[in-house]
Amino acid sequence: MTGINTRINNKIPVDRMYSDVNGKNKLDSNQESEIYTNKSKVNSTSIGEKTHNKAKYRRCAPYTIFSSLYDVAMGEAVLPSIIDAFSRSLKKHQFSITSIADVGCGTGRFLRYLSRNSTVLYGVDNSPSMLKRAVANTAGVDVNFLEQDIRQLVLPDEVDCITCTFDTINYLPNRCELKRAFQAFARNLKPGGVLVLDYIPEGASEGETGILRQFVKWKSMSSQWRIELDPKGRGSRVTILMRQKRRDGGTSRAYEVHEQRWHAPDTVDNALQETGFEMLETSTVEPNGKNNWLHVVARLMPMTHG
Repeated sequence: MTGINTRINNKIPVDRMYSDVNGKNKLDSNQESEIYTNKSKVNSTSIGEKTHNKAKYRRCAPYTIFSSLYDVAMGEAVLPSIIDAFSRSLKKHQFSITSIADVGCGTGRFLRYLSRNSTVLYGVDNSPSMLKRAVANTAGVDVNFLEQDIRQLVLPDEVDCITCTFDTINYLPNRCELKRAFQAFARNLKPGGVLVLDYIPEGASEGETGILRQFVKWKSMSSQWRIELDPKGRGSRVTILMRQKRRDGGTSRAYEVHEQRWHAPDTVDNALQETGFEMLETSTVEPNGKNNWLHVVARLMPMTHG
C-alpha cells in the first residue's frame, strides 16, 4: 500500500504529479523513459476505449503490475520531500529511536533511509509485488519484511516509531477504517512511541473539472492513466492500463484501479486522539508548500495500548 499502496491511486496530488513531465522524467540519461500528460475532459467511457479493447486486459490487484513502474512514475520524485519532512521532525522533537516499522513500505526506498536511524527495522506492505521490489532495493540492509494489511498490523515486537508515508492512509475509505489502522499502530508501539504519517487532505482537488490523462513509458512497458478527481476534493479514482512486450514477441495486458479517500484534517486528528495519540505536529510535507499534502507527528500516550 504505498500511495497510489494501500497504495492505490495517485499517491501524489495532481499539482505535484505533473510537475516534472515535460517530455522526460528526472532519470538517468541512459534510462529509457517518457512521461507526458494531457489534462483535458474526456468521455466518461472506460480509459482508452477508442484505442484499446478493455476486454483484452486482465484486472489485477493494485500494485501487482504497477509496482514495476511505481518508482519511475512517482516514487523517486517525492521521496526526497518525505525524507526531508521526517528529518525535520526528528531534529525538532529530538526523538530517541532504535526500532522502526515502515507501514505501507512499498518498494522500500524510504526503508533504506530509515536504516540510518534504527537498528531494528520492519517493512510492512499488503502487496507481494511491492515487497519483492523492497527486498531488492534494501539489499545489504537488515530488514524484517511482513505482508500484512495495516488495519491488522502485528509486529514481532513493539517499536519506538511507526512511519506510514506516501499517502498510504488515503487508501482507507472512511473514519472507521482510519481508527482501525490507528488502533493497530497503537498496539504495536511502545508507550510514548511515535507515529509519523502523511496524507492528502480533503479539498486538495476542489474545483478541478474533467478527467486527466497521463501516459508513462518505461523500457518494454507502456501505460495509460485515467485520473478522475472528485470536484469537491474528497478523493480520486485512477485506472491504469499497462502493456508489456514479452520475450516471445507477444504483449501482456493488464489494468489496475486505484481509489483514494482524501480525509478532512479534523477527521484524522480526532481519530488519532480517540485511539490514544497526542498530536505533536501538523505541517506541510514540503516547506512553504501548499496545504494539499500534510505531514503529521503524534505520540502514543502512556497507559494507552490498543
